[in-house]
Amino acid sequence: MDPNFASAHFNLSIAYQDMGKYDLWLQEWEKYATAANDREDLAVAEDAARVYRKSATRLHCAKSLRVRKNLQWYRNFAQTTDEEVRELLRRAADLSSRKAA
Repeated sequence: MDPNFASAHFNLSIAYQDMGKYDLWLQEWEKYATAANDREDLAVAEDAARVYRKSATRLHCAKSLRVRKNLQWYRNFAQTTDEEVRELLRRAADLSSRKAA
């Protein structure tokens, strides 16, 4: 994987988050923010990682961080063009029809 490919790190962070692998999720979130040159997001990710690692209530912290990650996803999605949205919907429909078959 190209270490500068921000989208790959973003998607990998979501996968780790969904699997409950929060240490890996936070690492990929930091890599994403670095590759995307998003200083604000990087600062939040680094702070979140510090708090998460020191916290006795990691699960609670992770759930709180999930909200921030979802907000980042929506911010990225808002920048998606109509054509890209149509393509994503087409792909989702294709996958759905394959699963039904």
